[in-house]
Amino acid sequence: MYLFETDSKESSSNKTPVHSDILETNNPPTEFQIPSIHDFLSSAHAQKSSPDDKIALLQSSLKKLRAEHHSLNIQIRNHGGAVSPLRRMPTENSSLIFSLTITPHHPWAESALWLVSAVSARWRNIVLSQPSLGHY
Repeated sequence: MYLFETDSKESSSNKTPVHSDILETNNPPTEFQIPSIHDFLSSAHAQKSSPDDKIALLQSSLKKLRAEHHSLNIQIRNHGGAVSPLRRMPTENSSLIFSLTITPHHPWAESALWLVSAVSARWRNIVLSQPSLGHY
């Protein structure tokens, strides 16, 4: 009989007080093994609290890092949009592009302009200020 046995895949600190026959089958432990099993369980539960605490700390850190990552992504997107070439495009060019979104005498022509004008205040002003776009 083996009093302590370790699995070769696990560290030596994971010693079990019973032979694998008890753990891998439905064979009952002997009266001699029961106190050892209880001692092992108490020790294992106590040892388990340390990794549990570390896991909780790491999960908390991960949550904070994800929030920071999300915040940075928003800042990058906002600042990237501020230097977008579309913001510096001349009104005439924007108006020409917007006019290409409409097809005369089609029911969806007006809705295309409404969609374009909903993007930003600048685009709305361009759509409203151009007579060539206003009659749809």
